[in-house]
Amino acid sequence: MRSNTAAIGRLLTRVFISVMLILPLLSGAAMGAERQSERAPRVSFGAGALVGTCRITDSGDDGPGAIESSEALGGGLIFEAMMSRHFGIHSGLWYKYTYFEYRGGGSANMQGLSIPFMLLATADWWRMSFGLLAGFNLTHYLTSSMRFFGTEIETLKYLENPQFAAAAGVQLKFAMGRFTDLFVSFIGERGITPFTRTGDSPNHLYGAAIHSGVLFRTF
Repeated sequence: MRSNTAAIGRLLTRVFISVMLILPLLSGAAMGAERQSERAPRVSFGAGALVGTCRITDSGDDGPGAIESSEALGGGLIFEAMMSRHFGIHSGLWYKYTYFEYRGGGSANMQGLSIPFMLLATADWWRMSFGLLAGFNLTHYLTSSMRFFGTEIETLKYLENPQFAAAAGVQLKFAMGRFTDLFVSFIGERGITPFTRTGDSPNHLYGAAIHSGVLFRTF
């Protein structure tokens, strides 16, 4: 148990260091898009929460492999760098907990960290902003287990790690102050990487989630 905790700690440290190294590069790109003497860097930082659902392709129509219901909960950090008034990059770091109920009476749960990298196109109107998001999502699962008839089985070794998915969605922002926005976004994704390493044909994870939170702008 200690070794698993230490491994997770080392992974979290590497992820945070990687994100902190990437963010200055994105900020520099945003600064280069405008004259520094005329305009501050067009970047936003914030935090939010998510709630959603997901499914697995080819999970079966009956038996324990058929999913009855699922839910996804999580939270994370958001970063956006606008290259111009209407175009930019959306990224961040999210933690997500996913839970499945199977028709056969079993259940499964997973915990993972995700880094989205999506292009953002926006249009402003009064104190609101409407945006379109499209890109990719990289997820590394930290834990995974299944429970049937009172017996719990660790299944992390059967997952394809990390997972790579195509993602797209819409985003609404509401200006609550000179440098503060509230946002709500709806994002769907579909796995490109096979979800598990077993089976005759590859299966893929897909789903959708609502994200909501606050962003602090520098412009």
